[in-house]
Amino acid sequence: MNQIKGDDAGFKASPFEGSMTPRQIRLEDRPRTAIDDGAFYTGEWSGNYRHGHGKIERIGIGAYEGQFANNRATGSGRFVKLNGDIYEGQWLNDRAHGKGSYLHADGSSYQGEWEEDLKSGQGVETWLDGSTFEGEYIRGKKHGFGKYRSSDQSTFQGQFRLDAMDGDGQYVFADDRVYVGQWRLSRMSGEGKMVWPDGRRYEGQYEDDKKSGLGKFSWPDGRSYEGQWLRGKQHGRGTYTDSRGRSWTGDWHFGQKVNPNAAQAGEGSDHGEGSRDDSVPRFGRRDESRDTGASLGSPIKKAPLYSNNSQSTNATSATVASRDESPAPWPPAAAQPAGAWSDKGSAAGSAKGSQSNRSAGGSKRS
Repeated sequence: MNQIKGDDAGFKASPFEGSMTPRQIRLEDRPRTAIDDGAFYTGEWSGNYRHGHGKIERIGIGAYEGQFANNRATGSGRFVKLNGDIYEGQWLNDRAHGKGSYLHADGSSYQGEWEEDLKSGQGVETWLDGSTFEGEYIRGKKHGFGKYRSSDQSTFQGQFRLDAMDGDGQYVFADDRVYVGQWRLSRMSGEGKMVWPDGRRYEGQYEDDKKSGLGKFSWPDGRSYEGQWLRGKQHGRGTYTDSRGRSWTGDWHFGQKVNPNAAQAGEGSDHGEGSRDDSVPRFGRRDESRDTGASLGSPIKKAPLYSNNSQSTNATSATVASRDESPAPWPPAAAQPAGAWSDKGSAAGSAKGSQSNRSAGGSKRS
């Protein structure tokens, strides 16, 4: 007896690895069908399951078009939110999972790897002012090795921890100053070295972006101060050496010599070796200090808040307010955590979830 096989019988092989046992699945095209309050599906079905290629729309949220497996977006697909944001890439069980790109309506973007709706793996993030980050993410946060370039062309490359520069790294300022050393919570803290374009340098300890602890500051003409520092100024015991090699050892109090009449005592402070700090301007605001003349302050630098929760994608005005950046078309009902698009997901549950503040990680905040 002749058997009708494959597409000749209205059957198609499942295109989704691991979603079904290896067998032929009968797919049927159906017209636009209401599947829930405010939700409509057009596309292929396998029995009572959305399976194959299709399009699902939710009023007030957006539309997804792509592959489905057993009622869930799985495979490749494109989701367009009502606000204009677009995610296009790989999906697993209604969540961005694999490689994909997220383009905000304002033009900022992320391209890279995802895991359960969170940026995880390698990725590239771009802000409107041209600032970029390229590196490692874990569970929605920058974590591991990364490279950041600001719109003013200052750069950082080194270790990140939970969205902050943390560990060893190198920062090149827009005025060509270079800091190489340790960081903690996006501030220079620990052992480090700062080199100025004119030849000045400091090597020693930092805390909270300022010289604190033991360190040596040197001028290109041979002068130097070596000793104790506190909050960016000479404080404690130290030795000043002039350009002729003559030295004075004594006590300092926040940049001022305790014995101003001592030999050679006047030369150190006259050249501002510690009167200004070397701070990296805080994320989201401008630092008022400038490296002018022989002072040690930093120039104005623009930098983004290293977080997925930046309300503004303009890196120069980042805030800590949350923004909805989840690729997931809508949050799942409370009793159906993986079934955002399931027939069992109630409209009430979906509406309640969509009103919550959600970051790049589905229903989680980053």
